[in-house]
Amino acid sequence: MGLILTVIGIAVALVGYIWGIVVGAQKGGALWGILNFLFPPITPAIMAIQGKINWWPVLLMVIGGLLAIVGPILFTTSMMSY
Repeated sequence: MGLILTVIGIAVALVGYIWGIVVGAQKGGALWGILNFLFPPITPAIMAIQGKINWWPVLLMVIGGLLAIVGPILFTTSMMSY
């Protein structure tokens, strides 16, 4: 169960990461696209606060990151119960 959550979390975070780079480059120019590449999810959050992009890429990165963190925790706790 933990490995599945980790893989799903990484995939969701990757989708949000790529989405943030593409939308940031389209809406804010090449500089914002590069900043989104270098500093996720901080730069997409700044762009969302400014109203340049919506919050979905940021939420996907955060939710995916949380799932990727929770997965190994569940895996190790299930292994300790044996």
